Amino acid sequence: MYDIAFDPATRLLSMRLEGFWDIETLNRFAAELSALTERIERHWNDYPILSDSRGFSVQSVEVTAGFSRIMEVAVMRHRGPVAIVVGSRLNKLQVERSMMTDHLRVFLDIDEARAWLLEASPSR
Repeated sequence: MYDIAFDPATRLLSMRLEGFWDIETLNRFAAELSALTERIERHWNDYPILSDSRGFSVQSVEVTAGFSRIMEVAVMRHRGPVAIVVGSRLNKLQVERSMMTDHLRVFLDIDEARAWLLEASPSR
């Protein structure tokens, strides 16, 4: 359903989201993401995030609403660049319409997302 990992050498927080979630999965994801970002932010104020959401299905209304709340708070709080990779142009438009900030970009290609993160990330 999801993987979350942080590489201290590159300061990259990466996520892979896939499948159809229920509320319990959403709550576990939110708790794990929150705990990890709290640990990261003890050392770094600014780090890139890559979300590979190409396999993330269209979700129920309840999960979509909860996920939107989580991401709105995270994107507004986070100061580093955020790249979200989605599986279709429709998904790209939906994310761009609902969650755009100056430091968030949505991509259809993961290599383009990684290249943008390297360019937009704070110097190491």
